[in-house]
Amino acid sequence: MTGGGAKKNQDQTDRGVVGLVLVTHGAIGIALLEALENIVGGQDNVVSVSIQPDDDVEARRAEILDAIARVRAGGGCVVMTDMFGGTPSNLALSAMGEEAVDVIAGVNLPMLIKFASVRASAPLADVVSQVQEAGRKYINVASSFLNPPEPD
Repeated sequence: MTGGGAKKNQDQTDRGVVGLVLVTHGAIGIALLEALENIVGGQDNVVSVSIQPDDDVEARRAEILDAIARVRAGGGCVVMTDMFGGTPSNLALSAMGEEAVDVIAGVNLPMLIKFASVRASAPLADVVSQVQEAGRKYINVASSFLNPPEPD
């Protein structure tokens, strides 16, 4: 899910590296960032916020906004969450009013790899579009391409 935040100030988002905040249930985000850095190397301006079942929701919302402020450089910030409609996603959506911030739900490793490859060279709106496309592209059912149906 993407929102309109990416187009708020295109001139500002054309300059600088796009930051990333992962907001997930438990330590999913931490594990994804570790995997990302194992594949593509260390990433600056990237943080994870873990949401636990008994967390104070307002404290986590404040933590997310603080994380955005820390990683957002001239390129803006993408907030990725694990599942649309879950608490992490709902908390992240409250950041949509922030300038040069967009939220994408349904994070997976291919999305993060694409993010790392385009974050320094594309404006925020393009980063969001390419990341969403990569996430969809790499979701496959193995049997559909390993055992294709016989033609009639």
